[in-house]
Amino acid sequence: MMTDNIVASLPLDELRSIMRSLLTIHPSVTPVFEEQTRNYLDETTSKYSKIANAASTHRGSLCTYRTAYAEWLGVDYATRLCRYCSDSDSEDLAHAYRDKGLTVEDTKSLWDLQRALPSCREVWEGRGGQFPSLVRIAETFTLDADVQLPRIFTGLLQISSLAWGSASRANIFEQFSRYVSRGFTAFNMADYYGDAEIIFGRYRSSSAYADSIFAATKYCVFHPITLSEEAMRASYEDDQYIMALQYLQQDPRAQLLGLCNFDTKHMRRVIESGVKIVSNQVQVRTDTRYTSIEASAADNDQFSLIDSRPIVKMAGFCSEHNIKLLTYGTLCGGLLAEKWLDQAPPDLYSEKITPSQRKYYASIRTWGAWPLFQELLRVLKVTAYKHSVTISKVVTRWVLDFPYVGAVIVGCRMGVSEQSAENLASLGWCLDEEDRQMIEGVMQRSQRKAMFESLGDCVGEYR
Repeated sequence: MMTDNIVASLPLDELRSIMRSLLTIHPSVTPVFEEQTRNYLDETTSKYSKIANAASTHRGSLCTYRTAYAEWLGVDYATRLCRYCSDSDSEDLAHAYRDKGLTVEDTKSLWDLQRALPSCREVWEGRGGQFPSLVRIAETFTLDADVQLPRIFTGLLQISSLAWGSASRANIFEQFSRYVSRGFTAFNMADYYGDAEIIFGRYRSSSAYADSIFAATKYCVFHPITLSEEAMRASYEDDQYIMALQYLQQDPRAQLLGLCNFDTKHMRRVIESGVKIVSNQVQVRTDTRYTSIEASAADNDQFSLIDSRPIVKMAGFCSEHNIKLLTYGTLCGGLLAEKWLDQAPPDLYSEKITPSQRKYYASIRTWGAWPLFQELLRVLKVTAYKHSVTISKVVTRWVLDFPYVGAVIVGCRMGVSEQSAENLASLGWCLDEEDRQMIEGVMQRSQRKAMFESLGDCVGEYR
């Protein structure tokens, strides 16, 4: 009864915020939440079925009017455009319109368009016209001897949830194009990042620079299991992941093969099995539920000033076996920025706080208290002023300066916020020794050593 009173008395926005926080802190609640949501939708949808059926009586005539209007526009513009440009799909378009009962004259206009369009490129190039080329970015790194990639990857995790905002497909595609035009041609995603793979795939297939765009994604196996405390505490020594990697290595669709959330010990097992690995993505958090294999071209590691465990053990192994780290979590969800300088700790129940910020604030509290974090921000601000950049660029540069780091993954809310121009400021320069010593002075007073001793190697908390 008391719980019901709390729910009833809370404003809707606050209730949503608490629910987001609950799902972040206790991910085991997520399946129950999803199941109850599905049940609710199934039960309530039937209430509106009569309305939907009533509306459907007018649907036929509405579709007829829409089709007629679209056909009129299509034929009109086909007649106008047939002298200029084309696409191989025009033949399919002509067939589609013909099946709808167009006149012979209308169909002829569409066929004329189809025949005229292929000459567009020839005419353009014959007049000396050139197609715009991609901008060469200031810094790249090499994978597997011949794959050149930018040192900043664009992460697409934010597409997985409306909590980061939403945008139309047109706006998302437009922002993809801006990133690619500035040289940010590498994108990081996974099949559990909502529709990220689908949206990216559709953009890439429509881009004139498709061959230059690189996708790092993850192959995940989701298999239902019976949860029990005994099963969760049992030692997990199943080596089927090595067999899965061997199968993936034979799959021609995977250009390069990497790992996700493997510690150094298990990464060594993979190398010793004969599988050629060029990456390992490691996320440092205590509530992750998935272990995945990434078909990519670098080692993806959660690596930041707040969690620098890769330096202790994994760095040497990666250097020895020519595995480049692709790091993420570098900006701690945006907390390592001017916005939080001289500010109070974030309100985890605020709807303005993103899921990433809730997660990384917990990491900050493990690393050190909020006052020490403020000291770090002040040192970073001084360094940023010295190099005429922002705090986030100094933080990114601190990670990029390690020789075993290939690139930093910077998340982007595609179609919602634009950062491609700002990201360029992280490239083409390095921190000097004075900068690193000032930062190290704060780091020495943190709990970074205790974090390694308590949590173990990268992703040790997963096991």
